[in-house]
Amino acid sequence: MREIYISDLDDTLLDPKANLPEYSKVLLNTLMEQGVCFTVASARSPFSALPILDGLVLRYPLVLLNGSLLYHPEKEKIVHSTVLPKDSVARIIEAVNNYCPHFLIVGKEGNNIEMQYFQEDKEYWNSLVDYSYFQQKNNFSLEILSSKEEINRRSALYALLSFDEPSRFDECASFLQEDKKLSIDAYKDRYLENRWYIEIFSNVVSKQYGIQRLQKLYSFEKWIAFGNGENDLSMFRQCDEGIAVANSCSALKEEASEIIGSNVENAVADYIQKRFQRK
Repeated sequence: MREIYISDLDDTLLDPKANLPEYSKVLLNTLMEQGVCFTVASARSPFSALPILDGLVLRYPLVLLNGSLLYHPEKEKIVHSTVLPKDSVARIIEAVNNYCPHFLIVGKEGNNIEMQYFQEDKEYWNSLVDYSYFQQKNNFSLEILSSKEEINRRSALYALLSFDEPSRFDECASFLQEDKKLSIDAYKDRYLENRWYIEIFSNVVSKQYGIQRLQKLYSFEKWIAFGNGENDLSMFRQCDEGIAVANSCSALKEEASEIIGSNVENAVADYIQKRFQRK
């Protein structure tokens, strides 16, 4: 039976410091050389996911930006993308003007994926996003915007707003949630003190949506997902099996076909190896 395994990243495949353990990387590469089909599904952007996955030889499209982007790393190609509605982008610009000191856009131009922000924010985002990995990549670029109106002339996939204090963060989140065409994920940074984020996607996307796009391209007999959080629920429902790591939330464990070890135990890679060896 031809199967594909799809893993969430944070707190599933990655360790608590958001790194891919060398053990999992080596084992997954060995298994893929032997015929295992594997990819990832994450809310991360390509600018944060691809450096983490460097060295992992992935031969199928990645589901990124919570399903907004399917990107094939081997072919260096955008397979599918879903952009933010233009009128919703205008509302994001209004939110930035009223509430937000720092924001970043991930957009696309043809097959090119762009990170976009303002010159005055360059030092701020450089401290958070290491762009050096992408300097030798053909279809990635860093665009310094000269005006907020320039955003409307581009195709935006995703926006990230960053705050240094909570009151403006709460007000901005409420303002953006009034736009029902947007999906808003507002949260405090788990690694940095005094930092809050709002991530903005089209409301039509989800990991389930991304998997559905993959299923139109590939005819695997079985789709097997790994996850840990509530945003993995839709992916589990779209796949034939949903495997929860031990550190998963209770809602995902209730939905899971099986519960395995935790992310600190390299449980995803070990599970795939054991299952592959049983064949």
